[in-house]
Amino acid sequence: MTKLLWNSGKTICMTPRLRAKLQVLRNDLADPTSMWSKSIGRHIPRIPHAESFGDASHDGGGVHCPTLRYWFYVLWDDRIWQGCRLPPSDPDYVHINCLKFIVVLLQLAAAITAFQTFPTGELLDYLTRHRLPAEPIVLCWCDNMTGEQWTNKVTSKSLRGQNLVRIYAEMLRSTHLGLNCQHILSEDNDPADTISRPPSPPLPHLEWCNQIYQKA
Repeated sequence: MTKLLWNSGKTICMTPRLRAKLQVLRNDLADPTSMWSKSIGRHIPRIPHAESFGDASHDGGGVHCPTLRYWFYVLWDDRIWQGCRLPPSDPDYVHINCLKFIVVLLQLAAAITAFQTFPTGELLDYLTRHRLPAEPIVLCWCDNMTGEQWTNKVTSKSLRGQNLVRIYAEMLRSTHLGLNCQHILSEDNDPADTISRPPSPPLPHLEWCNQIYQKA
């Protein structure tokens, strides 16, 4: 957000209301116990405790997490489906970079849920054996370099990307889970690539799941 404002070159009128809000932010940043503090564990590269693979197409998104033993898909609604097929000059155009990053957000949300619910069975055995720290790290594999940069830098040069980064930052602030992102080639990103591309014409959920199991 700071880079976005600093590089914009725009002049901001310093009204009394804006000055008061800036003073509140300044006081928060000066307080070592404020919500803006960041865990030192997220500054130090560590071996991840779980790996997640994600991908997005113009039709949907798919996630596969072999470590935590889950996978899921999401189908974009008609507005997004149509926006992907508009010319870039159209205000309703949806860029594939945004869809790829949305899948990153979904991977973080799924990992947070998995660690918070701490299920029984094999996952419980895995978590117990590895003696996870209070702030575990999930490595997110993404075949989109822009999504990788947005995730690791928590910033974006595009306005639409920055709006999504705001959501990402709020998610990080609400959890002790850390998320790292690395690039992976599309051809090495199965079964996430398969999951993110629903068949045409659409199939019932159970039939589509059976196809995924067979291909993956």
